Amino acid sequence: KKHEQEALLQATLAALPKRSINEAARKEKMEGMLLGLQQKEIKLMKQKEESQQQQQQKMLKQREMERQQRLEQQRRNREKARLRREEEMMEEEERERIRKQKQEATPQRALMRYTQPMFQKLWDMEFANLGNTNPFRIVIDKHNCAAMGAPDYFDVIKKPMNLSYIQKKVQNAEYESLQAFFSDVELMLSNALLYNSDPNNDYHLAAKEMMRQFKKMAKAIVQTLKQKQLQQKQQKQQMQARK
Repeated sequence: KKHEQEALLQATLAALPKRSINEAARKEKMEGMLLGLQQKEIKLMKQKEESQQQQQQKMLKQREMERQQRLEQQRRNREKARLRREEEMMEEEERERIRKQKQEATPQRALMRYTQPMFQKLWDMEFANLGNTNPFRIVIDKHNCAAMGAPDYFDVIKKPMNLSYIQKKVQNAEYESLQAFFSDVELMLSNALLYNSDPNNDYHLAAKEMMRQFKKMAKAIVQTLKQKQLQQKQQKQQMQARK
């Protein structure tokens, strides 16, 4: 029996180091597994951070691309608007050019090349005996004739005329012939001579001086037109001769 107890004790003692070795190995294995899990978790966290950074960079890149696209679209819109404005301005200029060309093509507009300069010279005339003024610019009508010191003006003058009336007709290209323009100027001056019939009257003298200047200018214009007509006739004859 004593022998059996000793054998059991030996077996127990022999078993004890074995269990200690197994526990140490298991502990070491558990620690290794824990370390592996920690490293794996760290790796997963690092991958997650990298993924987030990549997504953030991708999002920032996408935003930048969208911003650049918006800027480019805005630039294109501005360019289109600028081109549209330039096109509209060119169209407007072309319409204006055509309008002026049509106006200049009318006989009335062509006549302005002669009536306008002559009218301007008459308008700019001033008379020393009347205080360096030009009374022919003044409009005398039935409402102001008394205030102008000529209450009987319309008893004498049946068809009033003045440079202001003539100016409006010249600017609006209302004259259809040079003779019509001449007639209005002559009417204005003949009215002045008629109403101020005294040869020594200052207005009579002013009308006489303007009539002299007017006839001189009218004669020069008529001669110029005759020369042009003669040149055109000669050119036409030459063209017909060549045919």
